[in-house]
Amino acid sequence: MTFNSQLLKNVIWRGIYYSSVFLLNIVIARSYQADLSGWINFISNNFALILLFGSISLDISILYFGAAEKIKESKLAFFAMVWSGLVSLLFYFCVSFFISESSLIESKGLLKFAAINYFIGIIITNFFFNLFIIQEEFLIPNVLLSFINLVLIVTIPGSFLKVNLFDKETYIYFYYFSFLLQGVLLIIAYFTFQKKIEIGLPNWKELKQLFKYALIAFLANLVFFLVYRIDYWFINFYRNNATELGNYIQASKLGQMLLVFSMIIASTVFPQTASGKTSVVIEKLLKIIRNFIVFFLLLLVFLLLAGKNIMPFVFGPTFDQMFWPFIYLLPGIFSLSILTIFSAYFGGIDKTIVNVKSALLGLIVITILDLIFIKPYGINAAAIVSSVGYFAAMCYSLYHFHQINPIKFSQLFHIQLSDFLWIPKLFKSNK
Repeated sequence: MTFNSQLLKNVIWRGIYYSSVFLLNIVIARSYQADLSGWINFISNNFALILLFGSISLDISILYFGAAEKIKESKLAFFAMVWSGLVSLLFYFCVSFFISESSLIESKGLLKFAAINYFIGIIITNFFFNLFIIQEEFLIPNVLLSFINLVLIVTIPGSFLKVNLFDKETYIYFYYFSFLLQGVLLIIAYFTFQKKIEIGLPNWKELKQLFKYALIAFLANLVFFLVYRIDYWFINFYRNNATELGNYIQASKLGQMLLVFSMIIASTVFPQTASGKTSVVIEKLLKIIRNFIVFFLLLLVFLLLAGKNIMPFVFGPTFDQMFWPFIYLLPGIFSLSILTIFSAYFGGIDKTIVNVKSALLGLIVITILDLIFIKPYGINAAAIVSSVGYFAAMCYSLYHFHQINPIKFSQLFHIQLSDFLWIPKLFKSNK
């Protein structure tokens, strides 16, 4: 499949999925308000960190070796099931012991249920979603995940549809159970989609390759995770204000929703570069970056002129502190958009170490400045610091991209009318 075809299908189906994620985020924010929705997001953030250690980025390694056709996909699929089962079993015993023995944790039953369902469900989802990408099948996994989100949207307490199946506490159980459900359904869908199933596992040599690539990707993802979210812990520790934390996390999540298009592009760039089609990708990336520059400038101007009342209107009146942190985060979100695409490029050409170093630079900048500024100046300072750190990481990545592909930096800003016609051409070329 060509880059244009793959990108078009990704834009359509992944776009539908991310739209459902955005709507779910809004209804949870409106139903549970800033403090309780902030708690849900904060504990999910902690679960996601633990999940990184459980997966050690083997899902990325599977995508790389599957797209490059270096290991048979059937072997990768069964390895994904075995690894998911083993680490999920280990996680179950560890989390059950820790939560049961801790005297500091309230709502032990809910927290244990949430942690186990989140961990098992997301690790399976990550593996099998990437196996669908190797197959260049975008419709099935995205529609399936979107449908589950739609059910969550409709059944939330206080929904405009007045479907009162759960009270607010029971809904949280259902919300976390949905992660396990989506993982199981993806496994069923994947093996149903396969016309021929060959049972087997990677040999010792292939396993070494998988783990070697995964461990470097894990380092990059771990540092990137901290770059994206370390400010949550600093705000929670220094400010100790649930409403303030909820406002900041929601501003950050809204910013991350603006990364959707860059993540879709990245998920197209990675398998294309892994399969050796780098020259085709580079020309497209320059146009996309120029589009991002114009989009973020226009968005910033619009929000400064008319955006102050939009966020409380959309998310609810308790989110009246979101606006300025979001504005201060915007330059950083632009930087992350570029960095996300470059990271996929470096991952696809087996230079993940560049991603590790760029993320480390961003993390060092953010950590030092957060320690200085969050306690006295709060969430606005956290947003500014994050933008500075994201920009530093992007500059490092851009420099190394330039070392491999000696483009003129002026090309990034040489905006032309033809740059904005690439999406219509994308649809036209795929008719």
